[in-house]
Amino acid sequence: MNKRDFLVHGGGVLLSGATMGAAWAARPPANATPFEGATPAASHLARWQALQGLRFGCHTTLGRPVALILSDVIESAHAVSHTGVEQFTLSFEGPRALPLRAGLYTLQHAQTGDVAVYLEPVGQGEHITYAAHFSLLT
Repeated sequence: MNKRDFLVHGGGVLLSGATMGAAWAARPPANATPFEGATPAASHLARWQALQGLRFGCHTTLGRPVALILSDVIESAHAVSHTGVEQFTLSFEGPRALPLRAGLYTLQHAQTGDVAVYLEPVGQGEHITYAAHFSLLT
């Protein structure tokens, strides 16, 4: 392959790779919290407690939109220990008509932005209840 053919056929790949890299670099870091506007002294637990009762958008694995309501924020018995670990569980309620399997989902809300959370179904009644467990360093 000569230099001209390489640039004509391979240049698009190089350009698209550079463009994707620029888009990746423009994103917030993966370890950024969804609550950037919150005071640093506020615990993660307190931040989620402030959102209790609010509706979060989500999508099923087939891409159908689902609304989940943050119904409860349950503090662990060892929520903030001497080891500097904060533990709590978020409880969400969703419609029975659109069940979610256990897995990683992106929750959307105007106050938090997109938040990746592992949800697992834990109960079923009038609604399906999902749990998201957190164990965070403080």
